[in-house]
Amino acid sequence: MTLIELVIVVAIISLLAAIAYPNYQRYLLRGQRTAALADLALIQLEVERNYQTSYLQASEGVITQGHCNRCQSSPQQYTLSLSATEDDYTISATPIGTQRNDRCAELSYQQLSLDHAGNQQPAKCWK
Repeated sequence: MTLIELVIVVAIISLLAAIAYPNYQRYLLRGQRTAALADLALIQLEVERNYQTSYLQASEGVITQGHCNRCQSSPQQYTLSLSATEDDYTISATPIGTQRNDRCAELSYQQLSLDHAGNQQPAKCWK
């Protein structure tokens, strides 16, 4: 193999890597978002399961310091929160670190959320 052939092979490999790496990064971000969406649904199920007279009481201990023990999402990617009153609640996942670069349907988002009525925000991220 000559030096020119070697340079051509290295150039082709570099070109392929330049195309593949950004796609891989998007794939990782999308996977973390999917895990966070599943966690929001899991937390909703837990709150509804605990509900007896108020959502405030049902939400106690489900999320501790931005993390839930039964969740799949990484605490380095999302901070989970649950705000509840007697009659309603909202569960949210706020991206942190590299996850802030995630986009769904070419939409940049600040937070994923799910409320007591099943409203999912932003809607495009839940599809």
